[in-house]
Amino acid sequence: MGKVTGLGGIFFKAKDPAMLKKWYLQHLGVGDVFLWKETDSQQHAYTVFNIFSENAPLFSGTHQSFILNYRVKGLAKMMGKLRKGGLTVEEMKDTDDGTFGSCIDPEGNKVILWEPLNQWPHVSHPSTDWVTGIGGIFFKSKNPDELKSWYQKELGMESKDGHFLFYRDDVTGAHSIEPACLEWSLVKSDSDYFAPGNQEFMVNFRVRSLVELLENLKCQRITAVGEVETFSYGKFGWILDGEGNKIELWEPVEGFNF
Repeated sequence: MGKVTGLGGIFFKAKDPAMLKKWYLQHLGVGDVFLWKETDSQQHAYTVFNIFSENAPLFSGTHQSFILNYRVKGLAKMMGKLRKGGLTVEEMKDTDDGTFGSCIDPEGNKVILWEPLNQWPHVSHPSTDWVTGIGGIFFKSKNPDELKSWYQKELGMESKDGHFLFYRDDVTGAHSIEPACLEWSLVKSDSDYFAPGNQEFMVNFRVRSLVELLENLKCQRITAVGEVETFSYGKFGWILDGEGNKIELWEPVEGFNF
């Protein structure tokens, strides 16, 4: 049976995509691709971070301002199962990067499913500055428990102690390896966790030297939200990006693992 093996991409809308891409590259060193190796298979993989115009065709058929792309194994079997279950699905398409399909989840979110080819991707802007990877993606749900159950049942996503985690080894531009994990999480639709941003989702970036980074951003007149908070698993800070989206910055403690 097909199952999700990782997060292939995070795509969201912007009023001015070119400006916002430049903002992320300039202030956080975030390019368009995060390289890593899947812990189980040790195969090279990557997560794409991309920004689109508000009327981009990619978002047709859905109301949300963001889309998650999941890497899967056994895409044809998964698509057949989803179709038999009565879900709205799009036909699979073969590309130079692999095979893609999509469906709509129970709350109307578009889900892109991608079975990649086994190849090292071309990287135009590797993320090797402050940001070392994506630490998590959090989005709102009317009923988080029910939606989590749907993703477990239909897409084969596994949870550990209530957390949905994708483990991997990140590869920086210097080709060093950093063990890490990416958390996929839902919050109640009336949560103020994303405030003062009004977006439906929030990206968590893993960073080096959080306090130094925040001081640097302050000098560039980037708006910080709240104070740095410290937990057993690392330090957290929050800022607003060039269009007012709240971003979470996380400096994990050395050797941290869920």
